[in-house]
Amino acid sequence: MKAIKEEAVAFYLVLLGSKDSSVQGVSVAQLAPLLVKKVPASMQSLLDSPISKEDIKVALFPIGNEKSPGPDGFTAYFFKQAWQVIKVDFIAAIQHYFSSGNMRREVNSTIVTLVPKKPQADHMKDFSPISCCNVVYKCASKVHSNRIKSALSDIISLNHTAFVHGRRIFDNVLLAHELIKKAFDSLSWEFMKAREWRRLKRCIPMLKLGEMFWENL
Repeated sequence: MKAIKEEAVAFYLVLLGSKDSSVQGVSVAQLAPLLVKKVPASMQSLLDSPISKEDIKVALFPIGNEKSPGPDGFTAYFFKQAWQVIKVDFIAAIQHYFSSGNMRREVNSTIVTLVPKKPQADHMKDFSPISCCNVVYKCASKVHSNRIKSALSDIISLNHTAFVHGRRIFDNVLLAHELIKKAFDSLSWEFMKAREWRRLKRCIPMLKLGEMFWENL
């Protein structure tokens, strides 16, 4: 068991912890000219506004009751059921994080569980790492995402159908399907009269429409 543990740690340190020496940091000044869309000033003030009690409650209560607990062993169900007892301390912890930018190590601790991808998982690459985080951390992360979500429609182009509420990622797939629908059948074959394409043209059957019906076969 010790050898398996050491192998898992070594594998994921290389996979998740290694740095690419060719990647260099960039400043905001370097990125600014590349940003076509920017968050409006009114939205910036909203993003920077203090986190309210309602923001925290809205982030906490949609978390699934049966989600795997983090290192502290508590699920979201516990916090919901004991809300009237723990809400003052819970809200204070989240607000302290947003005001100070510091999060206690105990809150940020995570259990990484390896879930096999197939019945006979013999190598570390055959496992998927699943992070089990504490509920306080999950809630703080959800508050972040809820804030950012309100600004995404202003900075993400309309032809990007992911990440924005109300847009569906498969919309572009359907659009692409419509654009290329039956392209083969409606293609003009005049370009194949060139000598270079004559051999290829022989491989394409030019059937009359009537020949496609059963009675003519």
